[in-house]
Amino acid sequence: MVATCFSLAIASIDGECGTDGSNECKKGDSVFQVANVRQRTQANTGADDGTRTNVNMAEDADGVSDTYQYLQLDQCNLQEQQSKEPPASFENFDHGSGYEGLYVNQDANFAMCLIEKNACSAWTAIMGKLQDGNLDNNAARYGIAQRSFTAAGASKVFNDPDSVRAVFVRDPLERFLSAFLSKCADASCKNQFCFMRKMSQLGEAIPFSQAVEWALTQDLTHVDGHFRLQSRHCELHNRLHEYSVIGVMQSDTLAEDASCMLSRANLSHVNYNSHTKTAPFWKVGHHRNRSENVEFLQSFYDQEAANAMYNLLKEDYETFKMPKPSWIDSAHGKILNAHPPKACNSENPNQAGNPQNVLLEVAERKFADSIDHTSEDDISSLARMAGFTL
Repeated sequence: MVATCFSLAIASIDGECGTDGSNECKKGDSVFQVANVRQRTQANTGADDGTRTNVNMAEDADGVSDTYQYLQLDQCNLQEQQSKEPPASFENFDHGSGYEGLYVNQDANFAMCLIEKNACSAWTAIMGKLQDGNLDNNAARYGIAQRSFTAAGASKVFNDPDSVRAVFVRDPLERFLSAFLSKCADASCKNQFCFMRKMSQLGEAIPFSQAVEWALTQDLTHVDGHFRLQSRHCELHNRLHEYSVIGVMQSDTLAEDASCMLSRANLSHVNYNSHTKTAPFWKVGHHRNRSENVEFLQSFYDQEAANAMYNLLKEDYETFKMPKPSWIDSAHGKILNAHPPKACNSENPNQAGNPQNVLLEVAERKFADSIDHTSEDDISSLARMAGFTL
């Protein structure tokens, strides 16, 4: 499996704004904190699905209004923002990946930063439907962002206050574990994206502890996109304020939030699954087991490994104002040094030596044949496929 990327749960939400009972949030509150206010507002007002609830944000000293609004379609947690500052130039733009990056569609007045392990298999499939108009093609379109990108087109969309400029981010510790499971615990143990496997170990299973040790020796601002800091994709470390919609990947809200974002962009017509002809691409109400994901996180990481990786990934936590996961205090790492029981038991096309374009084509077809597009990078699903149990 190559260049794949899907999401999972943020393990905890620590702290919230509006703790005095009001719905007032201040500039700098994270999407995690503001989401709690949205949930309280819905509970207190009885807002029905399809209504819009405003959460007022204080105005910064520079006079830039930071008003965030939420689209309440089922359980929708999207942070909306507008910056009055013009975007930076897109000349010599750094997508931050060899495959994914900033997808721009001028006709739809829409842009989205696609990040490996953050639903990019699903999102590239959606963008492919939008790009060529073929709603029956469910295949992932790895590389579609960079193939269709132009600096002029990006500048036009990002300078339009009515455009939708979206990005979905994910808890960094979860994302790293998901990348390890999908790249290093696969059936053949020859996936070329498992950079922490030594050449002498080709075809052999490796433990998660080896991935942690590898990461601690790397500069994660310049590695492959699957393991690179999210903040170094699409120049987010300098451009996050230029995006109008920010979502957080969580197993129990992903489908709803993705559907909300497409609705906000007037792109609901591409939320179409050709396998069923009737059900949407994003299965609203089809939730992953969030508590099980947390248990797996506590089992793969011990406290020492979790804290070391948290410090290594701190730029992401700070850029996206994510709280330090509370599950770290209970991490025990019982399978930190365990080898994937079911890995290396068969051959597949993801073998060293195969051209990357061949691997991408295989992965795209495999994703197109999938009925459930929400399981691609789910930690519980990947862990169990590799033979791990709690």
